Amino acid sequence: RYPLDTGKYSGGDYRDVVVDLRLRSSVPLRSIHCPSHEGAAVSRQGEKEARVTFEARTLRADRDFVVTWNVSEDALAPVVITHRGSEPDGFFFFTISPRPEKPKVIPPKDVVFVIDTSGSMLGPKLDQVRKALKYCIANLNAADRLKIIEFSREARRFREGLAEATDENRRLATAYSDEMKARGGTNLEEGLRFALAALVARARLQLAILLSDGEPTIGVTTPQDIVRMVKEKNPDRRRIFVFGAGEDLNAKLLDAIAKESGGVTQYVRSSENIEVPLSSFYDKIDAPVFTDLRLELPAGGVQDIYPRPLPDLFR
Repeated sequence: RYPLDTGKYSGGDYRDVVVDLRLRSSVPLRSIHCPSHEGAAVSRQGEKEARVTFEARTLRADRDFVVTWNVSEDALAPVVITHRGSEPDGFFFFTISPRPEKPKVIPPKDVVFVIDTSGSMLGPKLDQVRKALKYCIANLNAADRLKIIEFSREARRFREGLAEATDENRRLATAYSDEMKARGGTNLEEGLRFALAALVARARLQLAILLSDGEPTIGVTTPQDIVRMVKEKNPDRRRIFVFGAGEDLNAKLLDAIAKESGGVTQYVRSSENIEVPLSSFYDKIDAPVFTDLRLELPAGGVQDIYPRPLPDLFR
């Protein structure tokens, strides 16, 4: 904890804040998290060293900078914390943290990148998206397959089918991302429908990564109808991971799309660099440890569990 909350003694916002924290441990570092400031980035150098960095041009003096981590030699590092106050019922908090290194054997996966190229993405935002997309393409595993779907007034595909992650296909996909232009409205429903139609190989891990900065404005625009389509076209609950950019988006709709498919959401503000969080987001989902998790407890002992259903566990 680094004290930044000056309370009633505050002289105003901080300016040009830079935090550079280096962790070195004799025991493997497991989960590392900055609960106080969302923009903090974590990078690892092996399993016993890590670096947490944070930058802000202006920062309110209303909370301390906090980093939490745990250490363990165990493969999953299970931790249970319990609490009971004055009420008869108590609470428990259960975490498992897989090793951060990439496993030697990774199941082959199909990845569809669903990219919003509507007019509101014009400028630096689309440039950042291109850089992040190139990072994801470059870090696909040899056995993976990919597809790019961009959507504005209508959805357009890179290749009809899924492309093997060969050097040539990576080059062509990168060139395709360079040619993407921001224009027109936002046909979110068609982009998602095209993505789900491409994910049909049940023997492989199937996932889509949706990146959008706005509300649907063309085609099917009613949130309930879009979520209903996702449910109907996705009976096997292929994961849709949602990355929302900006403030003028429908977070309730994007959360519902991810929840319906078993995926998760992450948001960045317009002023933030989207490239870094999207790249780290992809690094995490690149190597799943467990899917379809279920927690079994003795009958009558626990009333509620959150989240329900449990999300997949990634490194």
